[in-house]
Amino acid sequence: MNIAPLLRLSLASVVLTPTVFCQEVSGTAQISESHASSPGTTIVLVSPSGVIIAGTLSRLDGGYVLRAPSPGRYRVRARRLGFAPDSSDVLTFSVDGALHFDPVLRPLTTSLQAVSVEGASRCVVSPGSGAQAFRLWEAAQNALSATIAASTGKQFAFRLGRFQREIDPATGRIIHGTEWEMRALSSEPYYSISPDSLATTGFARTEGDSAVYFAPDARTLTSAVFAQTHCMRAIQDRAKPEQIGLGFEPVARTGLVDVAGVLWLDRASGELRNLEYRYELGVGNRAQEGSSATESATGRIEYRRLDNGGWIVNRWLIRVPVQKDERNSTLSSKGAGGNLTVRSTRVARTTAFWEVGGDVRAVLDPSDPAFSQQSEVGVLRGSIVTGPNHVGVPNVEINVASTGPSAQSRRTITGSDGLFSFDSLPEGDYRLTVSAASFDTLNTLVQPVPLRIGASTLQTVTITIPSAEEGRAALCSATNSSTTIVHGLVTDSATGQHITGARVEAYWLSGTTRNIGGLTTSAHQRVTLTDSSGKYVFCGMESTTRLLLSASLGSRKSRRMPSMTIGQGDMQLANLQISR
Repeated sequence: MNIAPLLRLSLASVVLTPTVFCQEVSGTAQISESHASSPGTTIVLVSPSGVIIAGTLSRLDGGYVLRAPSPGRYRVRARRLGFAPDSSDVLTFSVDGALHFDPVLRPLTTSLQAVSVEGASRCVVSPGSGAQAFRLWEAAQNALSATIAASTGKQFAFRLGRFQREIDPATGRIIHGTEWEMRALSSEPYYSISPDSLATTGFARTEGDSAVYFAPDARTLTSAVFAQTHCMRAIQDRAKPEQIGLGFEPVARTGLVDVAGVLWLDRASGELRNLEYRYELGVGNRAQEGSSATESATGRIEYRRLDNGGWIVNRWLIRVPVQKDERNSTLSSKGAGGNLTVRSTRVARTTAFWEVGGDVRAVLDPSDPAFSQQSEVGVLRGSIVTGPNHVGVPNVEINVASTGPSAQSRRTITGSDGLFSFDSLPEGDYRLTVSAASFDTLNTLVQPVPLRIGASTLQTVTITIPSAEEGRAALCSATNSSTTIVHGLVTDSATGQHITGARVEAYWLSGTTRNIGGLTTSAHQRVTLTDSSGKYVFCGMESTTRLLLSASLGSRKSRRMPSMTIGQGDMQLANLQISR
């Protein structure tokens, strides 16, 4: 799947506003037969389309009070790990009046410890049509409903970490990245769009020059529309025998982008562990993806249990390959007629990965002073690397200058590992430049990097510079490390501007021999012209201790330079100035 130049990946923070609608449903959750109270039971309101719209957890005495967000007809559903769920009839919530429902929970006769993966290759369209999948589905619903109930009706103070980064697909190193911290006063740290909207528009779509990806959340996975459009099956991973997975994949024949993956649960407790998923086209359009397989965008969500027994999304990640279409051509000839067939195929090559994600650093009381503390400055960390193994480059000068009215700048030098750091940078726009004495010699040009530093933000930058071999190849194609190169820039001594079309001469003596008459040397000369940027290059030079260089443009000539010594495989820089 080709990705637009700009990616927007959505698993967004949310701040919920209190509702003015006040009708309630109340009751007491009980255990069947013993009639004991059932504390920590998840109580949720379910819409006619099967979407959970509100929830809470029962108190120590099993009692609960749940408010509807708006008038309408809803079911009250109670869930608890290890028990079969209980649901009310459809209840009508109006402006006046109060409703009552006492859920009765019956212990399950089987646990996830007994769920096997026999027939796991069979994917059932509805959770109820496969016994193993149904048990897993019920356990997943119990756990996921708790994440919704924990986030309804109460405001939490979340301290969140967020990041965006570009990854080199070959080495896995960060090319460019930004990390920052934010505060959110909300009922849950992150959410997706409604399940009904996802079913209509898909989990990813193109908006202008952007590709927008939506991550599933608890409401997505507990919705009736998701169950009706995805088949389920039990999955086991030998690497984690203590867990069992509920696998799901889309069955609808549609061109919308959907998700397939595995929700992992603990076998012993039925608690949530994580969700791993990938984005893919609907069944009916998989054949249209192209003849060559392309990498899929993927995601991962990890869950965390709160002190009140509820669950929240604790860590999340969306990873999207950035791909470029390329054409491969093959030639074939058949028969004696000399016919030539050229077959061209389109191949998508991954040039980078974009990752967006974050985590919950702390769940605080809104009155906690630690919640309001936020730094007014940011931090910049980076590295200068070279070569296919991304070896750090030491002694590179790094300058960071603000582009605002103050125009302040700071300077540092990379360490032996190529790393550098700037702390306490005021919020604003900056321009990062790098330079080193060896860069010109190696024919290396590093473009300035624009940066935006935010408050409480950690910005990371990796700059890859060409290696000496790459510099040689750029100057003299198809050369190796034993090739001797002399190159440079010709400028006007008065103005400093480069000169195009200047004549550059290289003169040297070599081949000293002894004969009857004495010593004999051979004189050599090579001539070239500067290009449009005033640069010249001599490739494949001989080793000598007496190389003389001169430049001229008409009657104007350069000043005499002292002779140079060049050895086998050297790469020498010699800039020349032409006087008026």
